[in-house]
Amino acid sequence: MVDKLKLTAVVSCFFLLFNCGPKSDKPESTKPAQEFVAQIETLDSMTVASLNRTAPYSDIGNAMNELSEWLEANKVTAAGAPFVFYYNSPQQVPAESCNWAVCIPVPAATTSGHKGEIVVNKLPAMDIAWTIHTGGYDNVQSTYDKLLEWIDEEGYEVVGPAVEFFLTNENVPVESMKTKIGFVVQPQPDNEMEEESEPAGDGG
Repeated sequence: MVDKLKLTAVVSCFFLLFNCGPKSDKPESTKPAQEFVAQIETLDSMTVASLNRTAPYSDIGNAMNELSEWLEANKVTAAGAPFVFYYNSPQQVPAESCNWAVCIPVPAATTSGHKGEIVVNKLPAMDIAWTIHTGGYDNVQSTYDKLLEWIDEEGYEVVGPAVEFFLTNENVPVESMKTKIGFVVQPQPDNEMEEESEPAGDGG
């Protein structure tokens, strides 16, 4: 399932920073922990121009600029905010082996296919389990860990890459930055079977 999503899923960022993505679990501040809140939402099907790379996360900004320049050169108007998916983590592979994709939503009529490294295609709708991470990336792994625990407790399983949506710009102080992070998920098979087997009621 993840391999299929690899060519079709992308992660959204309003402002792609040079160090975005899952990072180390070093403590960032001494502020008291906030209550953890998460939810499931459906990301609607959309047409996107995407650029997939295997490179350090520090290259994401350049990739997004390259994608934006392609849209401008081809007179394609963005139909939404850009976004990025992370298919692995620098905690699991060397930085140069990190695989990720940047993408920008485009009008549905945009010609599909490969444009060099850039691909224009239609993404399927997908369910995203997400939460808000406040602060920089030094302790983002802790938020990811809590989200993974929540996903399992809610009867879902991860079937696709990590997703990040940047909600504040680069001028905001690090401690005030807010990032919407998530995973592509689906109900666990056992959970689906339980829902289907529930009695319909006695009909009154």
